[in-house]
Amino acid sequence: MSKITTLLLFLIFSTQLKAQVFWTETFNNSCTAGCDVSFYAGTNGAWTDNTSLGANAAQANRWYVSCAENGHTAGVCGTGCKPASATATLASLHIGAHDGFVLDAGASYDAGGLCGLGICVKTDKRAESPTINCTGLTGITLAFDYIENGQAGSDYATVWYYDGTTWTQIATPAQTVVCGSGQGQWTAYSIALPASANNNANVKIGFRWVNNDDGLGTDPSVAIDNVTLSAAKGLPINLIDFTGNCVDNTVTLNWSTASETNNNYFSIERTTDGATWQLAGKIRGAGNITEIKNYTFTEINPASNAPLYYRLSQTDFDGDSRSFNEINITCTGTDEKNISIYPNPTSGSFNLEFANGMEKTVQNINVYTVLGQIIFHQAVADKNIQELQTIDLSTYSQGIYFLEIRTLSGIITKKIIIN
Repeated sequence: MSKITTLLLFLIFSTQLKAQVFWTETFNNSCTAGCDVSFYAGTNGAWTDNTSLGANAAQANRWYVSCAENGHTAGVCGTGCKPASATATLASLHIGAHDGFVLDAGASYDAGGLCGLGICVKTDKRAESPTINCTGLTGITLAFDYIENGQAGSDYATVWYYDGTTWTQIATPAQTVVCGSGQGQWTAYSIALPASANNNANVKIGFRWVNNDDGLGTDPSVAIDNVTLSAAKGLPINLIDFTGNCVDNTVTLNWSTASETNNNYFSIERTTDGATWQLAGKIRGAGNITEIKNYTFTEINPASNAPLYYRLSQTDFDGDSRSFNEINITCTGTDEKNISIYPNPTSGSFNLEFANGMEKTVQNINVYTVLGQIIFHQAVADKNIQELQTIDLSTYSQGIYFLEIRTLSGIITKKIIIN
């Protein structure tokens, strides 16, 4: 085997390992025959039979869920119900006759030809799944095992997809091999759902059978079993926000998640040039939770007088990682040495004193509450601020406030305490 072939097989196998099945339907019930799909409700909810798609005659074939056509895995020839002594009786979803002579003999349909005698079997019906919630999932694949024959071009099955608004045909599976017994050979089939299924809470799948009434066609009709939906990878975290600020040359980053799945840890990375990222630290994730989780990370004196960009990366227990959008934070350490704030804590007012001509670089001064509400603003358009500046906050309640001084070289943020 060549190295290229080995590599391709490895990549395919790795991709398959990372896919996760999140929805399964095996159609198993205790019915041996004659149970219409519209009466079937599995662990995921109730299935329905849509008969309004086209012409359906009085003796139209029906979608059944029973072991009259026993469900099997790929490669096995079809059978009827297993005997009671067998390990399990496995049902399938299948099209069977309902013409007054035969009632659900498995995937055995009436091809017609007797409409002139009052037995008309023209059929156009779709069995539709319950709603499937694909929230937080991407790269979704539908897979199932099936058998099918009929009359090519006239009597056949198709696969359908619903995005919450519109039904769309996505596949016409080929006829399968017919075993020597006359039963179909179960065959595996898979198809990627359209991108609109990603993160969609209102997905459905459907199987449609159409047959005319010309009397031509060979069993089996169609049977479906072992239906699964898998995602290439679920979103490991639902990130609500990621914010940060710099106070007294200390960067504080805060983020929250609404839920976490298989989350091992967060990596906090920073850059000053937007190209080369460095690891600033790691924080352990919550693993698997479905409630809001808050995180905080602090870093002292990361880089003076330089714009900083921080981003959050997440790594799951499988070793897979992904990064989220970065945020910009400025810490101006050198300028801070030229500012004096006193008294702090204060009973209401405090003074600002600038040294080394720094007052000529000040553009404006703001004071914020911890909720980000601005309570003081002074623009310094002429750059001639006095060396001593008094700010009165005596009308505000005790607590923590943030002083922001915007200069030509950056932004300085200081914590002010009123007691």
